[in-house]
Order: sequence, then structure tokens, then C-alpha cells
Amino acid sequence: MWLVRYIKGIFKKPVIEPFHYPQCPAAPTLEQVEQSHFARLQQDAINGDLDAQLILGFKHEMKGWKNDDDPLDYFRARGWYTRAAEQGYADAQYFLACLYKKGLGIPPDNEKAAYWFRKAAEQGHSSAQYSLHISYRYGEGVPQNDDIAEYWLHKSNEPPTKTH
Repeated sequence: MWLVRYIKGIFKKPVIEPFHYPQCPAAPTLEQVEQSHFARLQQDAINGDLDAQLILGFKHEMKGWKNDDDPLDYFRARGWYTRAAEQGYADAQYFLACLYKKGLGIPPDNEKAAYWFRKAAEQGHSSAQYSLHISYRYGEGVPQNDDIAEYWLHKSNEPPTKTH
């Protein structure tokens, strides 16, 4: 009898206590992540971060924050581009010039476009150099001048330089 109880005891299934995991916080939603990213980006831009200013300008120009159906906000885009452009950021100067050239959110202004294209072009921004070439070739915002147009065309084909 003792042998039977002994054998039954050996082959008894051990009782496994369930493991209780500590309570984990819920993962943030995509909307919460986007809002947090936007808030950080905006704070960086306000604090003078040129890249953040450019990104905010680009996001407002190209599409809304939440989805592609949000309205474009060229006014805010121009504001962020202007902040970065006035600090000498060539990419922002180029995008600001494009807003003026195309008249996005404002009446087209070829003189302002040429001014900002020149600012960026003088820093070696090849797209701005080519755009300035077009401005001089056709007299858009600057006096028509084929020699200066050729100069900027050749500059635009040189290896790129640092833009900020």
C-alpha cells in the first residue's frame, strides 16, 4: 500500500502557479505619437532649430499633419521658411523662393523669388542656382541677362557645397 502511494506521489503532476505579469501601460495611439512629435518639432523650431523650421514649413506646404485630406497651409509654411531663411539656411531660402515664384498662398512675386534664389544660390544650392539661371534667362524678377544666366547655369552643374 505504501508503495502504491509512493508511486502515485512520484507521478503526480506538479501544480504550476500562474505568473502574474506586472501591469504595462497601454501603447500610445498613432495620433498621440504624431501629436507628441509635432509638439517637440514645434518647440525645437521656436527655439531656433533650422531643420525643425524647414520640416514644419515643408509639412504645412506639402500636406496636412493628420492625413492627406488636411488643407495645405501656405501661410504657415511661408512663416517657417522665412524664419529659417533669414538665418541663412539655403534649403529654406530655396523653398521660400519657390512659394513666391509659384504664388502659393500669395500673389506671385518674381522679385522676391529671385532675391531668395540668389541668397541660396550664393551658398552653393544647385537647384537655386538653376532657378536663378531661369530668372535671368527670361527676365523674371531680375533684368534679362544671358551672360549672368549662363554663369548660374554653369554654377548649378558644379559639385554641390554645404547648404547650411
